[in-house]
Amino acid sequence: MPMPALTERQQAALAAYAYQKTMGTRAACYRALERYLLTLRFDLPGRDLDRFQHVFDDWPDFEDKHEPPSAYIEFAKGTYEDRSISPSAMEDTWGPVAGQPDGFVLWKLAEYSIPFNIRFRGRDVGQRLAIESELEDAFVPANLGAPDGTGDIYGIYLDTPEYYDRKARFTLRSSAIEDSMDAAARNQREGVISVEAQIEHLVIRPARVMLARAYPIMDPTGG
Repeated sequence: MPMPALTERQQAALAAYAYQKTMGTRAACYRALERYLLTLRFDLPGRDLDRFQHVFDDWPDFEDKHEPPSAYIEFAKGTYEDRSISPSAMEDTWGPVAGQPDGFVLWKLAEYSIPFNIRFRGRDVGQRLAIESELEDAFVPANLGAPDGTGDIYGIYLDTPEYYDRKARFTLRSSAIEDSMDAAARNQREGVISVEAQIEHLVIRPARVMLARAYPIMDPTGG
């Protein structure tokens, strides 16, 4: 359902609201994964510490323009799962209009998940093995085993500034190598790591707070 009609005051407040989105869940998760892959470094045989030269989102570009080591992020179908009967307001996202009991809040509607295949290529088997090894480690929390327990999860969290500045969780799902005589002749050794991204499906709605109470009373319809 679209956003209810807003007053001029509400429109101005919405423009200044701290949580905004410029793309949907799928695209935001892709961008987070793309940025992360470009930060990784590989200890490749015969070369200094290296990184992906390109991370493509288009198969023809991956075929025609790649320079090993490169990667291609392949999309699959995303799914929405309503884990609760009714939406819930995320009170930590409450943003009031200055001096007024009106504002906005993010409502959690469902959990969104989407698998991505990270197809990568090295110049030879040794490079492919090095990249595969690094990708396996890349989805393990850096602070695993920390005394405060903050790293004791499966997977990692990546920022999605394009989607309400939330975090998406990425977990490993499968891995494989894909060889062919033609690819080997072109010095292309390909592998694939599959990961799953999970993020909250959210929407902005007007909200009101009773100032005499200690908690906000939310109205998802804006009424």
